[in-house]
Amino acid sequence: MKRVLILVLPLALACHPPQTAAPTPAPTFAPAAPVMESESLLWLRVEPTAIQLAPGAKTVFRPSLNYPKGVNYLRPPVKWSVQEGDAGGTVDIMGRYTAPSATGTYHVVVERTDAKGVRAIATVTVQ
Repeated sequence: MKRVLILVLPLALACHPPQTAAPTPAPTFAPAAPVMESESLLWLRVEPTAIQLAPGAKTVFRPSLNYPKGVNYLRPPVKWSVQEGDAGGTVDIMGRYTAPSATGTYHVVVERTDAKGVRAIATVTVQ
């Protein structure tokens, strides 16, 4: 019979702990500081914004962007493309652009991968 009492007593204490202290009041929270709009908006620019190149010439476009607070990237979170497709030349993941052999006006697009819809466009005139 002693074994039953030993097992029941810890179980009873676990279910109903002794109430020797007064109940703890609910915590109160101060309102969070407002986030300034300039801190919450993610932006992107491309340099140069416009350039003239000879057919087949190469150049490098560079993204300029801000990062979310407390976030660091090993490589800027961007993807590159040519708006006119293959006819407008090629651009790699580092922004290295090769102009097409055909003259014309083309557009290199850089888009953030961490913020949908944030993009910048550079104009390339091939002549």
